[in-house]
Amino acid sequence: MNKVFLVALISIFFVVTGFAYHQVSDSCLLTDSKQESKVYVCGGKYSTKLHSHSNCRGLNNCKGGVFTYESQSAAKRAGYKYCLICWD
Repeated sequence: MNKVFLVALISIFFVVTGFAYHQVSDSCLLTDSKQESKVYVCGGKYSTKLHSHSNCRGLNNCKGGVFTYESQSAAKRAGYKYCLICWD
């Protein structure tokens, strides 16, 4: 009786773990597709933030012109970090 219970418990564990893995994979796919969206950065000498839209108020004082990166990952590789105003 104990072996049957143990096998059933292990089977349930694998089913639940497999389901959770698919849930995580799906959310990672969504995150990856978001990472490929265009982002905006200030061309100023001291700018450090990347913005989700060109009219973010964090870009209001930009004197160096607003430039785009084709993806979040490209801007992050260039050293930019997320703006806390538009990436809440």
